[in-house]
Amino acid sequence: MEVGRLLPEEAVEIDLIAFAEQLGYTPSDFEAQLLDWHDRGFLRYRGGQRGVLLELLPAPPDVAERIDQLLVEYDAQQLQRVEALASYARSSQCRHSVLAAHFGQRLEVVLVGAVGDRAL
Repeated sequence: MEVGRLLPEEAVEIDLIAFAEQLGYTPSDFEAQLLDWHDRGFLRYRGGQRGVLLELLPAPPDVAERIDQLLVEYDAQQLQRVEALASYARSSQCRHSVLAAHFGQRLEVVLVGAVGDRAL
């Protein structure tokens, strides 16, 4: 790569991932360095179109405990959902008013034939 022989104001398009590897940088560290040099006025850096760079980070040391906690919370939420659905099914309230309340609305008219509800 002949980047070192650039003339002032000359632009070049380079593969930053390959160039970063040649210099011993990770792509994200190299881009941070380029941005720093750009901010200091050493060069002009303009990122172009590129593909997504995904970096797999190491798992935290307590990953097993975190996953266990997430599973416990998920299980509790699922049990709450089942109980809410069973409560809805057993209720004698007007289904429309229950659904309206669930979505934060107030049903002013209760359908004829609804048991246990009154219009508010």
